Amino acid sequence: MTVSTIGSVAEFVTNGVTTNFPFYFKFLANEDLSVTYVNPLGMVVPLTLGTDYSANGAKDETGGSIVTTIALAGPGQLIVSREMDPYQLTSLRNQGKFLAETHEDVFDRLTMLIQQSFSVNTRSLNRPFGKDYYDAEGRRIVNLADPIDDQDATTKHWSREYLTSLISAIQGPINNAANVFYKGPDNLDYVVQDMSSKTVAAKGAALIGYKGRTVAARLGDQASVKDYGATGDGITNDTAAIQLALNSAREVHFPPGDYKVMTTLLVPSNTTITGSGYLSRVFAPSTFAPINLPWAGGFLPVLFGNSGIATSSPNSHIEISGLFMDSSAYTGGMHNVHMRNTNFCHTHHCTFSGGADGTAHTLCTNFMVTNNFAYGTTNCCYDQWEGSNAGLVANNVGYVTFGYGMLLTGDTSLNTTMTSTNVSFIGNTIYGPANGNGSVGLWLQSGSNLASKCYNCRAEGNYVQGFQVGYRATGGGNHVISGNHASDCPAGGIVLSAEVVGNYAQNCAVSSNILINCGNAAGAPIMLQQGASNNTITGNVTGATTATFAVILDANTVGNILSGNSFVAGTSGYVSNASQTNTASNTPSGYSGQGTFTASIASSGGGVPVHGSQLGSYNVTGNMVHFTLRVSISGFGTMNAGNLSVSGLPFTNANIINNLSSVSVSATNLQAAITVPVSGRIQQGSSSITLYKWAAGSLVPLANTDITSVTDIVISGNYKI
Repeated sequence: MTVSTIGSVAEFVTNGVTTNFPFYFKFLANEDLSVTYVNPLGMVVPLTLGTDYSANGAKDETGGSIVTTIALAGPGQLIVSREMDPYQLTSLRNQGKFLAETHEDVFDRLTMLIQQSFSVNTRSLNRPFGKDYYDAEGRRIVNLADPIDDQDATTKHWSREYLTSLISAIQGPINNAANVFYKGPDNLDYVVQDMSSKTVAAKGAALIGYKGRTVAARLGDQASVKDYGATGDGITNDTAAIQLALNSAREVHFPPGDYKVMTTLLVPSNTTITGSGYLSRVFAPSTFAPINLPWAGGFLPVLFGNSGIATSSPNSHIEISGLFMDSSAYTGGMHNVHMRNTNFCHTHHCTFSGGADGTAHTLCTNFMVTNNFAYGTTNCCYDQWEGSNAGLVANNVGYVTFGYGMLLTGDTSLNTTMTSTNVSFIGNTIYGPANGNGSVGLWLQSGSNLASKCYNCRAEGNYVQGFQVGYRATGGGNHVISGNHASDCPAGGIVLSAEVVGNYAQNCAVSSNILINCGNAAGAPIMLQQGASNNTITGNVTGATTATFAVILDANTVGNILSGNSFVAGTSGYVSNASQTNTASNTPSGYSGQGTFTASIASSGGGVPVHGSQLGSYNVTGNMVHFTLRVSISGFGTMNAGNLSVSGLPFTNANIINNLSSVSVSATNLQAAITVPVSGRIQQGSSSITLYKWAAGSLVPLANTDITSVTDIVISGNYKI
């Protein structure tokens, strides 16, 4: 016989149906079992053997069972445990028979008593190893006496009696937060409970003092849009809550979140708006409905609006920073931030996604747009139009889907006489679309009438790429365009032209710009068009180009000076003046490069037979061209009689200045009478050399009849362009 299990307790769930409850530990007698029932109300009821239940399986190693006389209600609990009296009644005589079963029963009983002790210990209040406290394992401790010493445990009953005695000892009614009077910072009477108010502005934090004012006043120094009901969950329409914040507070913060806005937000004067960068996203869904009002005397600046709201006086002192404005889902076109008729405004460290413009300014003065990032715009990344003055657009980055990079205009749509002046574009980087839909990287544009102009502006240290035109100034003038970079602009790197007849780009300083891969068959790295006058083009550098010329001077451009530049020639030369009506007033200079050219020789009497290709070479230093050409003639005698000339010199369309040329000619097999070396002369504006000889003491043209046989003529010289 053995005791093969460690457990001595079995627990069952009663259900009002089951009466037989088997268990699997050994017991010696039915009286050794203790059966307890916990009814559904939690009451503990000991069951009696023979009355409430019967037992089966005494001394069976595999266990036994309890059969209740009735089905116990549930859900309840039935606990069967082995509980033996700790004594040993078996007596064995010396030298008596060895009764194995009797001995085993004795040992089994002792084993069961030991297990019973262990079971009791596991249910007692124990101190875990290495700890200085007793662990009740989440159970209640009942039947405690009331505490006496300071460190005695207390009961619920004693604690309630003690608290009651304290309250009853206080004079007056029972005191709690709802009826304890409190004098607030405003010297008015409140109750303590008022300090927890979340709905009454005059209560809550307004009743707590802080450094000479209240906590509410301190917290109000910067209001959160969430203080006014915005959720930032990306689902709730937060428009009304945000507008309430803008109307109520002077400094408004957007904590991290996605703020859904359904219509234009209006920003009053003297307001600062801040956000947490990309984490503070204010977005317009596809169903956004912007406010659009006609032109009036003044405007409130707006967030997400095609137009603002008319006001009776200008607005001033508005700052917006740290917002992520996302209008990419709205296809109607809008200005993400639109400042209108505002003095002293600054938009910085914001990100703009989609929309017509990242930022737009109308009738603004003393404005700044700095350190922003705009992408996916369909009109202009940073737009200043209709009379914006005294501004700075600096250190911004933009990626254009369609339209312009940066724009400054006088009046272009309202037919008024507004001007835009004294705006600087410094250190911006703007990329046009790969599909060629970008118009101009930076456009300084005058208005639609002669009185509306754009002048006195600066463009310095900017980088534009992938637009049709890199930098453009139309009308107005007195601009400084310096130290910029443009690349991949096929219609022109820098273009100075007119906006309307009589409104020409003039008195501009274009210097130290780098223009790479700018120009095409119709464009050029630098273009002066439509009456552009009195501009200086100095120190600029152009790279390789497919353009016809490095510089195009259009009709009626006068008084322009080109000097100190380093140009790579176009397919037809450096500077075009074919349609220039006042070429003498332009001073092109500052070229560099070398190459080859193909020439031809002809007689005034007809063509001259030649041997092979008449290929020449040239080298340009500054504005001086040095060339060398070898011409092999097979026609001589009286054939095609006439004076000889060589045509096809490079760059002569750029204007040979004041006939400053020097040409030497070396020829063989000439008539014996011709003893003095022949020479050549290049006429101003011509692309050919007329060959001369001395005869009868004077210089006369050389004819092919002066050649006696096949000859080589080597021509070299210099000319200034």
